[in-house]
Amino acid sequence: MATKSTTKRSRDVLFLGRSGGGKSTTINTLANICAYYDYKKALEENDPIVLIPFQFDHNYDDKTKDVIRMGGVHMADAGNEQTENPELSCTQSPRIYSFVKDDKAFNFIDMPGFGDTSGAGQDEHHRLQRQEFLRSLTELHAIVVVMNSQENRITPQFKAALNDVLALVPKAAISNLFFIGTHAIHTNFTGGSLVVNLQDYLNDINKDYEKKYNQKLKLSAKENLYFVDYDGFRHLVAKHRSPRYHAMTADRGDATKSMCWNRTREALWTLMGRVIELKGVPTSIIGDIDLARNTIEIVIDVMMEILVEIEDLKTPEKLKELRTQLEQNGHLSPPCTFCRSCKTPSKSGGIFTATPKICHRNCRCYTGVPPKAPGHAGLKDCTIFANGKCKVCKCPISCHFHDNDTSASHDQDAKAQEILSNYNKKINFESKQIVNVVTMAAAFLKEHTIVAFSNSHQTRLKEEIIKYDNNGDLDLADERREVLEKYQQRIAEVENILERTPNKGTNAEEFKKSLEKLFQLPVTGGLIKDLYNDRTRQQFNFEEPCVYKAKNFPNWDVPF
Repeated sequence: MATKSTTKRSRDVLFLGRSGGGKSTTINTLANICAYYDYKKALEENDPIVLIPFQFDHNYDDKTKDVIRMGGVHMADAGNEQTENPELSCTQSPRIYSFVKDDKAFNFIDMPGFGDTSGAGQDEHHRLQRQEFLRSLTELHAIVVVMNSQENRITPQFKAALNDVLALVPKAAISNLFFIGTHAIHTNFTGGSLVVNLQDYLNDINKDYEKKYNQKLKLSAKENLYFVDYDGFRHLVAKHRSPRYHAMTADRGDATKSMCWNRTREALWTLMGRVIELKGVPTSIIGDIDLARNTIEIVIDVMMEILVEIEDLKTPEKLKELRTQLEQNGHLSPPCTFCRSCKTPSKSGGIFTATPKICHRNCRCYTGVPPKAPGHAGLKDCTIFANGKCKVCKCPISCHFHDNDTSASHDQDAKAQEILSNYNKKINFESKQIVNVVTMAAAFLKEHTIVAFSNSHQTRLKEEIIKYDNNGDLDLADERREVLEKYQQRIAEVENILERTPNKGTNAEEFKKSLEKLFQLPVTGGLIKDLYNDRTRQQFNFEEPCVYKAKNFPNWDVPF
């Protein structure tokens, strides 16, 4: 399990972003900046710091290329990173990289990225990892979203990744939210279209939030967006690892690399300086938000089942089914043993009739004997028979059969109806308790989140459908369509719940107590608890923090 630095003063910085977006490279670059303030010194030392395994391709003028690789400071880190496929999340599990200088520390938290092209299933795995890991922390001083400055348009993938980020960020952490734009040399460190696209996206979030909740968020990229380029860092690693690169490049382009280094150092140094001055946001609020989301999604499924069952209870077929079950379980009067050879006279409407004689009432000694089946083999277990004959009428078993006593039939139907009615009352009572907890969860989300639910899962399911269709995997595409349809129905219901829920303060502890009471409900409580445990109880093993002794830090005069 992750643990934080034991230094006297520390700041915890969480890096988030799309898979392959540069979070790990940001931490590697920070390590080098904290070791070599001057780029010329870094080149002379020829000993780059690589905390996290790093790989990239370098193309030469003769159309050949080098694959430049460098492992992390701990060989075990290689198992936490994949560098073969740039579209997959390089980081496979969360990890803290603790930069320590004297009694101060920056704890940089590297997380698996959003939008892993392995599919929606891998994204869900990473989501659960993030939840579990953040529960091991106490607070966060900054949440930094790493993005590519070359993002020149707002794609569904762009929005989905940012939705995932903002769904994780509590409203209390808006002042702690920052953005980093990588590959900034391509936009002359201005960010290009990213600045406009990001602000347009944030404006849409602000407008949507105000429309839904009649409150303002004021999310803004202005003053919170920093531009960096890691070309200088890549140059250091390539010169160190590749003799061919070293020989062929010599000092060519060092001025540009030095400029990238200095601009990047200035941006990251400024960001770290701002983080020093910020108060931490308790991570417990993130855990409480996850709890509220899980509760709503789980309970919606249960409520749908309850509504179906309530309607089912109204049908004659359900009464008949229950009556049969109650008889078999001994809760209603068992059948009687009749003899068709012996008749009992009776008078109805002035007419005398003869009906089969009841030799044995409430026969509980049968196993699977169907009604009106003379001589059934199961009758031999009935205590009324001895040596193959009835003790009462002396007729053989073959003359006997099981059936209900018509005189008791009305009473038994009434009892079955009473049981159904009582069960229906319990179900309706529990549904009200469930709705109450869902309302509390929704109110909590409205009060504490920027984005109550991310739409990214829908986006990735649609991407998978297109991929399977294009590959001719029609069965898999149809399966994904079915999953998408059910998910969209659930999200629609979630939106209805959020819209109907009034804006009111909800205490996290009060909500948790109500949820615990929900688990105790006699009919649905066990199901809800099992679904909740299946969704939240995941076992992950995380590496201990990687501690790095830094030589340089921004000025840290702010008291802890």
